[in-house]
Amino acid sequence: MDKATSTPGAPERHVLLIGINAYQDKPLEGCVRDCWAMRAYLESLPVPLNLRMLTASRSSGTPRPIEDPRYWPTYDNVKAWLEDIASRAKPGTLVYIHYSGHGVRIRPSTAIFSLQDGDVALALLAGDDGDRVRYLRGLELAHQIKALVAKGSLVTLVLDCCFSGGFSRIDDTDSIRSLLYDADIDASYPFNPAAEIAADASHSASRDVSMLPNWVINPEGYTVLAACGPHQVAREIEFESGQRNGALYRATLTQWELNGMY
Repeated sequence: MDKATSTPGAPERHVLLIGINAYQDKPLEGCVRDCWAMRAYLESLPVPLNLRMLTASRSSGTPRPIEDPRYWPTYDNVKAWLEDIASRAKPGTLVYIHYSGHGVRIRPSTAIFSLQDGDVALALLAGDDGDRVRYLRGLELAHQIKALVAKGSLVTLVLDCCFSGGFSRIDDTDSIRSLLYDADIDASYPFNPAAEIAADASHSASRDVSMLPNWVINPEGYTVLAACGPHQVAREIEFESGQRNGALYRATLTQWELNGMY
C-alpha cells in the first residue's frame, strides 16, 4: 500500500509502516492494527507524505496472510522499500519507520564479528506463502538507515518489539513481541555481510553482554525509539476497546495527538 502526495517547497516525508500478526509460531494480534491506526492518523495531517505499509494479517484455514503478497512484510520487500526511499531521499527529507512485530536476539558469531553480545533482528516473513521467518539483522537495517542519513535525511526508527530472548520464563507469553533465536532459520539464510556492514560491528566489541547493540543505544545521525531495554519485554496490551495494541504504539500516537508529529 503506497500513498504519495506532494506540495511544492515542502520537505518530503516518507513513512514506512511494518506490522506482522501472521507468524506461524506465536502469532500476534495487535501489530497490523497498530499500523492501520497510525496510517489513519498520518493521512489526517495537512502535510504531504509518501506512505508505504507492509502488513501480514492472520487468516483462518491458510498460513498465507490475507494481504496482497506485494505488500507482505517480507525480508525482500522491506529491504527493497528502504532502498527505494533512499533513492528518493535528499537533504531535509523526513523519514519515519515503524516496526510492530517480533524481535529476536541473535547469538554471537565470531565468523562474522567478534561481539560478546551478538546482534538483534526483526523477524520478517519469507517464502511463497509468507509462512516462514527470515531475520533482518540490526546491522543490515542500520546500514540502510545510514544510507538515508548520508543523504541528509532526518530518520526516526520505532521498534515496537523486544529482544530479550528470555520470554519463555514469563507468564502470558502470547502477548510478548519476541521470538527465541532459531539456528535453523539462520542456516536457511546465511548472513554474508559486506565489508562496510561488518566494520560497523567492531564498534561494539567491548560492550557488556547485557547491552543492546550500538546501532540501537547509540545511533549515529538518526533516532531510535525502542519499546524496552534488554532485560524488559514489549507486550501487546488490551485497551478499553477489548483489542490489543502495542504499548509503544499507543504512547507514540498519544504524543503525536498532543504535540504533533512534525
